[in-house]
Amino acid sequence: MTRCAYCPRLIAPGTEAGRDGYNHPVCVDCAAGDDAPGPETEACAFCGRGRDEAAVLVVGPGVAICDECVRLCGEIVAEQRPAPSGPDGRAR
Repeated sequence: MTRCAYCPRLIAPGTEAGRDGYNHPVCVDCAAGDDAPGPETEACAFCGRGRDEAAVLVVGPGVAICDECVRLCGEIVAEQRPAPSGPDGRAR
């Protein structure tokens, strides 16, 4: 069994619907949709960097995000997250 490149489904041997532009296995449902990315359309949805401009481009069904935007998002989440409180309710 292998996993679809675009969703969490497991694909039994011999039942994959095809392969994407990077030769990754694709399940029947993802192959039928128009939102599976191809090599010519992949770019970060946040900054527009393409695969050739980013160190890493994480690709999902119809969307991609580069490593720099993931890092920046992590910083934003860390800034927005409330400070953890101790057992007495006060910030640590």
